[in-house]
Amino acid sequence: MTESATVVIEAPGVRAEVDPTRGARLVSLQIGGLEILGSADGPDIDPVTDEGCYPMVPWAGRIGAGHVAWRGDTYVLPVAGDGNALHGLGKD
Repeated sequence: MTESATVVIEAPGVRAEVDPTRGARLVSLQIGGLEILGSADGPDIDPVTDEGCYPMVPWAGRIGAGHVAWRGDTYVLPVAGDGNALHGLGKD
């Protein structure tokens, strides 16, 4: 992966690097200068599956029947083949 393929988000003491070309994968997270995620290296490492993490936004896991009730409103989410809403529509 080239540096130009990533997006860097920074705040005092925190730096996150995201790869939008690979599902918005978080490739680096540094807090206080320390790498939190670690990284994989070597010829047998697949950077898509062996390092980083994928943000499950706006929710993680499955939402039963794709319905969420919150503060008196019900929100209907798109469902998958099993009838539940799957995690992560943040990149869609």
